[in-house]
Amino acid sequence: VFGYGCSAFLDTILYAEPFTKVFTQLSIIAIGNTILIAIVGFFILKSVAKRNKQSRNLTEA
Repeated sequence: VFGYGCSAFLDTILYAEPFTKVFTQLSIIAIGNTILIAIVGFFILKSVAKRNKQSRNLTEA
């Protein structure tokens, strides 16, 4: 959140971008990143849980 705020502030000040445009872009980016992290994280957690489930049933040879 802090990084998005700094980016919006600097874009508005340094490049004279309209604040509404910068805010819209950053909102879309934040939502997209959140969705992507949720999807990728789900599959990572699912594979880790599957691996841990398989390794729990070890038998001595």
